[in-house]
Amino acid sequence: MKKVVGAGGGPAGSVAALAAARNGAKTVLIERGECLGGVASSGGLSVWGPFDDGDRLLDWDRDAAIENGRMLSPEMRIGKRIIKGIPEEILARLLKMHGAIDYKYGFIPVNPELLKLVLEEMLIEAGVDIRYGGQIYDVSVSENTITSVFMADKSGSREIRGDIFIDATGDADIAALTGAPFEKGRKSDGKMQGVTLVFRLGGTDFPGRFYQSRENIRDAEIKFKEAYERGETGHLYQVGCINRIPGMDGVVAVNSQHSFNIDATRPEELKKAILTGRKECHELAALFRKYLKGFENSCLLDTAIFIGVRETRRIVGKYVITREDIFSAREFADSIGRNAYNIDIHIPETEIKGEICLKPGTSYSIPYRALLPQKTGNLLVAGRSISATHEAQSSLRIMPCCMVTGQAAGTAAALCAGSGVPPADLKVEMLQKKLREQNVCL
Repeated sequence: MKKVVGAGGGPAGSVAALAAARNGAKTVLIERGECLGGVASSGGLSVWGPFDDGDRLLDWDRDAAIENGRMLSPEMRIGKRIIKGIPEEILARLLKMHGAIDYKYGFIPVNPELLKLVLEEMLIEAGVDIRYGGQIYDVSVSENTITSVFMADKSGSREIRGDIFIDATGDADIAALTGAPFEKGRKSDGKMQGVTLVFRLGGTDFPGRFYQSRENIRDAEIKFKEAYERGETGHLYQVGCINRIPGMDGVVAVNSQHSFNIDATRPEELKKAILTGRKECHELAALFRKYLKGFENSCLLDTAIFIGVRETRRIVGKYVITREDIFSAREFADSIGRNAYNIDIHIPETEIKGEICLKPGTSYSIPYRALLPQKTGNLLVAGRSISATHEAQSSLRIMPCCMVTGQAAGTAAALCAGSGVPPADLKVEMLQKKLREQNVCL
């Protein structure tokens, strides 16, 4: 049996490995940490982006209506679920275990511990060989074809041979090692989006799945500014995004802290972001307890194991997805899935001009070619490092979309391994047929 080797056990890589194994390939998944789930588990950000194409500007008001038993307005009812397949299957398992809060619209809080368990169970059921604690540091390439990757773990160096490889590292590590072209940051100055160290608080008390009191947030941020001006904090903070963690009474995840001008592929810069981020998380936790209503009895439980990285390398693939593709809701003939998230760039004084949200009820398709590096014949890329411009990547980087590209990459890898054709020569109609059979929305 031909072998598929995947790198990265986050949303993209876990789903890619599951799809490859389910479609008949012997599959190995290499993950540097000790759990699956990526940003949603070890990254602390226990909330998935929307699975639907509704109006993102109405998410808070829609949530409030649902939670208070009010009828949704016609505008709030616009939209449908466009992300299905394996992501929806994982969500269904979590819901059965009370490990997610799903209103069929908007962002979806998930329980990180149950997510780890569900993903491991699903991959083991499919026969995936999970290799924890493995860091890929080199590749062997012959005539633009990867023959093996080299990983280091507690036992030393290991060579992992394969027929088709999937790079779901988030940083396009394998693609970069092969010499495949890539870009970083925006064109004007190379700046990338800020990184965030997520933290969890216990002892909170507020209604709803997200903290959405505009009045309380405004009042707290006035107090935050006053504290900063008095020299009590080293940074001017905002409340940010706070989501309840299902199954953990009073426990929330806080996505607020930011470190900017960081290249997370450079260890010294990453270390700086982690050290600064940890200190700022403690400052934020103290501010919340002092000034944010519902957090008077809160306490800092932990900071994430891994810092949350929004953007590093983006491959320059056989097609580069653009902002225009997103806002024209473009339909590609080689579509492998859909997304409807807005442009969301975390850079102060960002250069974005014009609209940032798609028209409610619309979505754009993702071309298979964006998963294919230009040079390496047996490599597919999934997740936030697929081929896109800086602006487009800010829409594509969210976890549900990463899972969509993961399912496509894993399915394609299995088809290629079974038929002996490189990914670029795979008939996209065959891939699309398989994806439709798996309930993927194309």
